[in-house]
Order: sequence, then structure tokens, then C-alpha cells
Amino acid sequence: MMPTPASDKPLAGLWQPDDTLRNLHYGAGCVGNHLISCLPSPKSGVFIATSNSIVRNTPLLEDLKALLGHRIVGTFAGVKQHVPLEGILEAAEKIRHISNPFDVVLAVGGGSTIDFAKMLASHLTKDFDMGRIAIIAIPTTLSACEASPVGSYSKNGTKLTMSNSYTVVDSILYDPEYSQYTPKRLWLSSGICALSHAVETMYHPFSTEFPRKALASWAMKVLFDGLQEVHESYPGSRDAMTRLFLATYASNSLKGNNVGGQEGICHLFAYALGSPFNIPHAETCCITLGKVIIYKAKRSAGAAKQIARLLPATGDRLAGNDVVDACQVGHRIIALVNKLGLGENLSQRGVSRDHISVIGKCVGRASGLHPDECQPLIDLVESFFQ
Repeated sequence: MMPTPASDKPLAGLWQPDDTLRNLHYGAGCVGNHLISCLPSPKSGVFIATSNSIVRNTPLLEDLKALLGHRIVGTFAGVKQHVPLEGILEAAEKIRHISNPFDVVLAVGGGSTIDFAKMLASHLTKDFDMGRIAIIAIPTTLSACEASPVGSYSKNGTKLTMSNSYTVVDSILYDPEYSQYTPKRLWLSSGICALSHAVETMYHPFSTEFPRKALASWAMKVLFDGLQEVHESYPGSRDAMTRLFLATYASNSLKGNNVGGQEGICHLFAYALGSPFNIPHAETCCITLGKVIIYKAKRSAGAAKQIARLLPATGDRLAGNDVVDACQVGHRIIALVNKLGLGENLSQRGVSRDHISVIGKCVGRASGLHPDECQPLIDLVESFFQ
């Protein structure tokens, strides 16, 4: 079935729910109160995927061991940034030697850990014929990875994506007790990543007015205000962190079955810059998002019209000109990034100007452009060095 483009008319359109997420618990203490009930059965075996930083710097793994007890069949704490394929295969080989019943991958961490769980579950189900593996996510950042069925991994330095029925997260638990240990810069920069989802939702050709754009507009307001609030007194209150989690989910969820087409340009740049230059996904959004918005506003009247609708959510007033208002959204986000202490350029991230053309053409190719049509994107990459 071909995706159905969204209508420019707010009260005419189609949204086809995909009915995949089983549980979304949120609030302080929800892991302790509800994780057990999220397991597929009383006999479920749980394999925990997490990172070395969480094991070394937090009590979270020990807390989960105390909570799940004998249900844990194994752990893998070697999840790395950009999810190298080698790590997935290493964890899969470890699981092959587990004799206890196993039907859950529990991801505890940020976007890379949740992507790892998606890829691992898909690999085990399809290649090892283990039956469907449920994915449960306890996010510790605002990446919004858990809200989408799309997963990603890297192979030979290239970021690849996958989406199928095995990469869908079954249960999400947004517990600020688990996110309070996240370093401030990681938490705030992942919030800018969530902002990028909200913006790209607004101008995506298959994004429906309801519920997607309605949720994106709400998410934009909560994220824009909430990130500034948390920045001033990190980690802030548990309620403030929970509110940011819910806005993150709203920014990237409920795509439905009628969504299709490529990622927004900000995310294409994240793929082109992330794994090849070892820049975290959230950090690439801090560098690119504001300028990408201005680029889109000046080159697409349709995108400008939709992005302009977000300006009031940033605390600014509409001028009545779509291009001007959409560009102002970009400027407001650039100012927010700087206020949060996240403002950097590609030179500061160790990227050489010699790569400008390669990066621009890489994103152009992913956008379906001919190499001769990539000069505007190459110019945009140039601006990321300023």
C-alpha cells in the first residue's frame, strides 16, 4: 500500500494507527512499579542491553537485578555509539549459549542502546528463528528512538537503518529515577534531537494534521521551555524530567501505517556526520538543526508554511510571512542551543573542510538528488563550520 500524503487542509486527512506499542508507563518509580507487568509472561527471560558508562557510573543495573532476579538470563554492557554491527553479533553469539528461556531484550540507556536492542531482536528473530523477541525500553535520554519502529546500526563506518515488525518497542518506561544520572550535556543535546523530530514532523509530506502535527506543536513548546528550565537547575524536578520525556515521545510517535518517504535533512546529516566522524547523533543536531530549518524555509514554500506554525511555541510572535517566520524558528533554535551551552561547529568537532563536498553530496544522494544538484547542500555544510 502506498503512503497517503497529508493534506494542507487541517480538517481533511487520513491517519492509520499501527497499534504496536503495548505499554507506556511514565513518572517517578514506574520501573519498580510496572516493569514486571510489561513482561510477556510470568516465565519470561530477560536479556539486558546497556552501556559500560551506565554499569560503571550508576546503580541502575544492580537495581534491575534486584527487581528482576532469576528472570535475567544475561547482560551485555558493551553497547557503543552508532551501534557497530560487531557488537550486535557479539551479543547474539552470547545469547546463543544461553539455555534458559528467553523472550525479552531490555534496553537501558540512550538512543544507541535502544537501537542496539532493536537490531539484536530483529537479528535473533530472523536469523536464529528464536520466535518474536519483545523489546522493553527504559530510556535515559531524550533521543525519541523508542518512539519509532526505525532502528539503526553502523557497518564499516556507514550508518544503516532498518524497520520491520521485530524492531518495534513493545513497552516504554519513562522513569526520571533512571535518567537522573545522565550527564547534563547528553540530556540537553538529546533534547535538541527531539526538537528536530518535532520540526521534521511538521514538514514531512506524509505527516497528518492529527495526531502528528498537533503533537509535534505541543512537543515543541514543552521541549523549548523545559530544556531551559532543566538547564538552570539540572537535573531539575522529577516532574520536569517526566514532562520532557512525554514531549519527546510526542515529537516522534504515532507515525501510523500511512507514513513513508525519506528522513528529514537534519537526520540525513546526522547519518553523514555521525558514524564517519564519530560525532554523537544528538551533537550533530545541535550543529545542524537551526541552519537546516532556515535552508528548508528558503527553498520550499510548503515547508516554510508548516515550520512557521511552530514559532509561537518558541515564545515569539508571528510576523505573517511564512518564510520570515520559519527562518525565525531556525534562529530561535540556534539561540536556544547557544543558551544551553551546546553551540559548536564542525571544526570544533575535528571535521576538516576538505570533507565539505563529500558530506553535501552524501546527503544529496540520500535525498535523491543528482550530484549536479547538490551545490546548495554543499553550501549548507559550509555554514556548519561557522
